[in-house]
Amino acid sequence: MTGSSRLKVIGVALIVVGLGCLPDSGALAAPAAGPRPPAPPQIDVSGASTIEYDDATQEWVFRGARVVIVRGTVRIEAPEILYHAGARHIEVLGGGTISTPTFEVGADRIVAMLPTRHVTASGSVRGRFLSEAAAQGDAAGRSDAAAQGEASPDGDAAQDGRWATFSAETVEADDRPDTGQIVATGQVAILRGSQQLRADRVVYDRMTRRGTADGHAVLAQGADRLQADHLAADLDRGEADARDHVMLEGEDMRGVADHATLSQRAQTIVLDGHVILYRGRARLEAERATILFAEHTTIAEGHPAKIISGAAAPPPGAVP
Repeated sequence: MTGSSRLKVIGVALIVVGLGCLPDSGALAAPAAGPRPPAPPQIDVSGASTIEYDDATQEWVFRGARVVIVRGTVRIEAPEILYHAGARHIEVLGGGTISTPTFEVGADRIVAMLPTRHVTASGSVRGRFLSEAAAQGDAAGRSDAAAQGEASPDGDAAQDGRWATFSAETVEADDRPDTGQIVATGQVAILRGSQQLRADRVVYDRMTRRGTADGHAVLAQGADRLQADHLAADLDRGEADARDHVMLEGEDMRGVADHATLSQRAQTIVLDGHVILYRGRARLEAERATILFAEHTTIAEGHPAKIISGAAAPPPGAVP
């Protein structure tokens, strides 16, 4: 490369010696008239069989069967990792993973801004995250592996289902304690315990533990499904607010409305606006309907409210 110096180190033993001795011994130093040897990166690196450095761009390239980079509680693992020393950000181009004690993601391509703990991942994205409340409760009991950036799968949070798993085409995430937001796009699916949230785009705030889903949004639990164009859900509390083209499906009911509010703790769902509901062989039409699941009861309001006996429900997914 014109106007630059490139350093290449091959062999695991040379890597250890080279990174340890660059600032002191000058073992890899250029002649006195040439450029100064690079300062070692402010990261811990292991597993690299080849290291390249370009002083014009301040870029390090680490390659190996299993390269691991650790900076504080952030851990990146991949066969090839590019580190921009000036900007202090990392790129994984050939598939890899990044993890912290509360967040893990694997993808074909990952870009991590280390100072701001901002991660962008694309291509076959898979991962999991821990809500901030759960993370704070488990902080005292994390293992040494977690302190190195690995969230322990055997901890209390994993056992009681406070970890949520996700998949998407692209994900942007902030893992700072004061900004725990995840933005996922493209065939998004988030699974938390027995609940699943799917949509074209999901924004999940780990501080408030609420997710906002847009485009073909579906909240499902068992045989029950709440579908709408827009859906806001609290997976911890089992609460959801759905609007626009709302559809409800359950084992013994099916219906549509303009708006719906779900509370799983109270075992109720309230449908508002142009409600059409099928239960068994009965069709209910009303402006508002409150369904009490535990009591197998529906309270209809509005004028007029009609019940038509012997009506056949439409097939699943069809609008009544």
